[in-house]
Amino acid sequence: MVTSKKTERFMKNIVLTFILLSLIITGDTPTWAQEKTEQVSGAVIVVALTGEVQLLDQNGNALENRVSVGSVIPIGRFAQTDKGSSLTLLLSNGTVVTVQENSRMKVGSFKQDPFDAKGQKVADLEEEPSSSQVTLDLDLGALVIKTKKLNRRSSLDINSPVGVAGIRGTEFQMGMQPSGGMQLDVTESTVSFTPPGGQPTMVTQGKGLDVSSTGAMNARPVNPETAQNISDTNDAATQASADVSMDAVSDAMVESDNAGANEEGQSGGAENEPESSEPESGESAPASEIPENSAPNVNMDEIIEQNADVKQVRKTGKAGVGIDKLGKFGFNANALDKFLSMPQAIQEEFMGMQINAVVRLMDMQGFGLEQAVTFLQYNTQTRDLILILEDSPFLSLLAQQLDESLVLGTFTRQNLELSKSSNLPSNPVSDPLEDDILKLGEMMKEDGDSHALEDVLASSNGEWNAETLQRAEVANILTREINLKPGFSGVEFLSEEQATQNEFYEEISSLYQTLEDEQIVWGNQAVFLGGKTIEIGQGDYQLPSSLSSAEGFVVGAEKMLPLSGSFSFATDSTKNVRLVLMSGDSLEMQDGSSFKSSLAELVLAARGDVLLQGARLESAREVAIRSMRDVQLSNFTVSTSEKVRIMANRDLHVDGLYLSQNLPSLIMEATTIRLRNIDFPSATQVQLNSLKGPIDGRYPNFGTSVPQAQQLGRVNFLENIRSGGNPLIDRISFDQFGGNIKIGKLP
Repeated sequence: MVTSKKTERFMKNIVLTFILLSLIITGDTPTWAQEKTEQVSGAVIVVALTGEVQLLDQNGNALENRVSVGSVIPIGRFAQTDKGSSLTLLLSNGTVVTVQENSRMKVGSFKQDPFDAKGQKVADLEEEPSSSQVTLDLDLGALVIKTKKLNRRSSLDINSPVGVAGIRGTEFQMGMQPSGGMQLDVTESTVSFTPPGGQPTMVTQGKGLDVSSTGAMNARPVNPETAQNISDTNDAATQASADVSMDAVSDAMVESDNAGANEEGQSGGAENEPESSEPESGESAPASEIPENSAPNVNMDEIIEQNADVKQVRKTGKAGVGIDKLGKFGFNANALDKFLSMPQAIQEEFMGMQINAVVRLMDMQGFGLEQAVTFLQYNTQTRDLILILEDSPFLSLLAQQLDESLVLGTFTRQNLELSKSSNLPSNPVSDPLEDDILKLGEMMKEDGDSHALEDVLASSNGEWNAETLQRAEVANILTREINLKPGFSGVEFLSEEQATQNEFYEEISSLYQTLEDEQIVWGNQAVFLGGKTIEIGQGDYQLPSSLSSAEGFVVGAEKMLPLSGSFSFATDSTKNVRLVLMSGDSLEMQDGSSFKSSLAELVLAARGDVLLQGARLESAREVAIRSMRDVQLSNFTVSTSEKVRIMANRDLHVDGLYLSQNLPSLIMEATTIRLRNIDFPSATQVQLNSLKGPIDGRYPNFGTSVPQAQQLGRVNFLENIRSGGNPLIDRISFDQFGGNIKIGKLP
């Protein structure tokens, strides 16, 4: 028991946040804390251009700046396209934005952490190179956007007159009509749309949303032609930006940041006056030619001759506040040396602070330039507050570089005064919640996801309780790297609700929602085995008896789920249990691999491509393959008793498919289907659905001579397609032998 009411109150305040615990009790920086980097301005680079594009200032006045491929668009300027013109932009976080004709938009704000280019190109990026916060303003027309996977600390919002679209990583189109109505179409992942003063509406993959000028909302499916336009536009944008080096992107960020700094320095001038950051020629410099910043050279001899006072700082090489102005502080020699070693701007900041505070900081062991920069980023209120802390926790707080809002929301003068060592109980009794938080923090560090605890805390408004701790524990499970072995030793299972509602499992949750919407999976009794990456070792797996009541067993990797070798899954349950394997990235089975399941259904799904080459799948009743991008099957064998379903958002390529002769049903669906070397069993009812559907109401394309453009959106029998052993090479043979094959249009 705590021995006094005073210390009891103190311990209660400490338990509210792990940050305060770490600072006050240990005086050390938490091992899980992730250092933050000061953000700079992001860059907006032109990578493709059609027709004429005009830049406008805030008032809609045309600027003289020419827009050309390679130029950097100033933040805060409108880009306007006319009829027949378009503009493709590469944001420095890897996002590509295509501004379609008759549109007007601007990048309202863009901040991003600096990053190491590592000699990469944009095409090499699987996710954004560093955390970023982007705000786009769409006044008129349409934007087609494709993002890299965004960091959990990142945000990308699109403002419109009727609401805000929030994105974390997706492909979509957003359009504003002259009448004031808005259309949102999502082809990958999920977009959150929030009307003014309203609640967010989640628009999932394959869904659209119409919003009238009065705010009335109507949900609908995405039109297939719109989906194809989004895919084609983003493919073109991806190709246009693929070879851009990340070094050039980083240089463009330097140019953009310098331009922003120059603009701030000119604030208060004529509103329409051209910015000094823009080249005199009126044309933005190409990203590849952006010079790096260099510090100005200081001539010390010259400075010394001009000001005798700074002779004392000869060893620092820096000029600053005159010595005559420092007498009020009464610095000792060491403190004076430290003060004079600071840049002049920092010295001047300290000159405006209370004398006793500056003296304390200069006397404080461990307080140097880095700490001063962090400290001075806070406003006066925050500075005064954290100066209440003793030296050790004060320095620890600066090392964490916490957001100002989090500091002000966490600390009060009362709990900081009570945190002083003189108020600590001599033998405090540990709080169980406190112990659990500390243990979890260390565990997350060991598991390699040290920032997860901080993210969970931030999403809980800086408040720890039993519910927050439970979410953090689930997050820790879902962010592990798992090497799965027969027997399932050392793994933890989660309920469907625990897994799909955790913010660290968004990629898999979104994919699973798609499977539910398409009725590939159903029910709410699935058990999840989740992780960041999951490697399934070869062997025979028997589902634990503890899962006997489950309707489905889901193995879902937020990033990678490599499948190589031979596997089998079985269960003692008499229920029809479903096995679902999901990857937040691509899913690939290498040549010679086989996956056998005695469970009723086997589902393979991926947010990226599904690549099955020389592999074999076998399940008791049904097999489903689902990709949010492309499916490629080569010399692939599938065996099941009732149904095979293969679906892709974009292209389905098959070169060699071997089916059970007694298979009742085969369904293939994709924007474009290209088939080679398949003999459809004559007893199998085959349904092939593409974007444009059949030709003349019944037929596919035949032969390799069909031009690529005519193949798009169709079902294509390219080479060696048979039914019951009979070749299907033209309409006559299709009419004669293809009675079991139906060509349809995507619903």
